[in-house]
Amino acid sequence: MRYLFIILASLSVIGCVSVQSSEKYLQPSVKNISNNLVLNADFETVWGNLIKNLSSQYFVINNISKESRLLNVSFTSDEPDKFIDCGSMYRSFKSSHYPDASGTKIYSVASNNVKFLTTVKAPPPPGGVIVLYESNPFYTLQVLKTTKLEGRTNIFVAPKGNKTEIRANTRYIFTNAARVRNLTLKIPVPSDSWSVSFNSNGTGTKNLLSTDGETIEVSCVSKGILEANILKAAD
Repeated sequence: MRYLFIILASLSVIGCVSVQSSEKYLQPSVKNISNNLVLNADFETVWGNLIKNLSSQYFVINNISKESRLLNVSFTSDEPDKFIDCGSMYRSFKSSHYPDASGTKIYSVASNNVKFLTTVKAPPPPGGVIVLYESNPFYTLQVLKTTKLEGRTNIFVAPKGNKTEIRANTRYIFTNAARVRNLTLKIPVPSDSWSVSFNSNGTGTKNLLSTDGETIEVSCVSKGILEANILKAAD
């Protein structure tokens, strides 16, 4: 069950306690990423700059093949929203039982360590009728959302006359996980996670199911920050 992408508007009453929540997913802005550059420098200079500068940053150099004019580097980040855009979530929650948590929140889907309360429809009882389901058909959930980003980049360097061309293409892997607790029943809910992969100038999509059976297509794209840092390392 996908608790992070529930699109619903619910109202439940338990005596004088009311709970209402809603959320809406907003698609990311897609733009063309510049991942190639021609430098006014010879091949040896550009190649040396890349090795020196990339090894001093957050990259891990996996393969170096000067003969093939190819470098392969990898990276990880616990701040994915610095490098990618997976859209935004607009969320509202109102509860007389949890007044401090009531209000609206807008956050990037790629952002890490996001906490919020929401509601999910309780399943009907297996035979018979229980008081909980009759009086309150919705559960209140406490969610901690965490994210991480991994990737590998192929960097191609080649002479172009008395200049040098460099191209960088990254394969991103974004992972979203959720730790959930059912506050109504006072029990933990099994953790849920999903991931999506995409390239520079590509779009990664993931279809997620809401609790009411609706399909939500989440999209992720590069912001071009990583590609720009690699091209800058060559200069």
